[in-house]
Amino acid sequence: MADVLNNHKGYEINLEASKRYNFEWLNLTPALGALYHDDNFNEFYYGVRPAEARPTRSVYYSGDAVNWYAQLMANFMITENWTFTASVRYEWLPDEVTNSPIVGRDYQVSTIAGVYYKF
Repeated sequence: MADVLNNHKGYEINLEASKRYNFEWLNLTPALGALYHDDNFNEFYYGVRPAEARPTRSVYYSGDAVNWYAQLMANFMITENWTFTASVRYEWLPDEVTNSPIVGRDYQVSTIAGVYYKF
């Protein structure tokens, strides 16, 4: 994946292994994966340029890194046409990210939920 607007001038590569389990009204998909972010990507999101530095926030240049993650996605069929979907991902952040003075944790949790209608 690349930045089409050319803001961070970097790229991300995602490698994932997943297995879908189908039940009558529920589908569960656990996954394990790795996200590779090049140095431009990490520098844009986690770096601190000299102009951005403050006494409590030192200059920081990040390199490329791999973030490992575990994810669970669920689809619950409410009716034949309506489905509720949700996902939660736990991501372990590497030293190239956590050493940044603007990062306060060594992990990241993200969730998403929604409802969709199938025509």
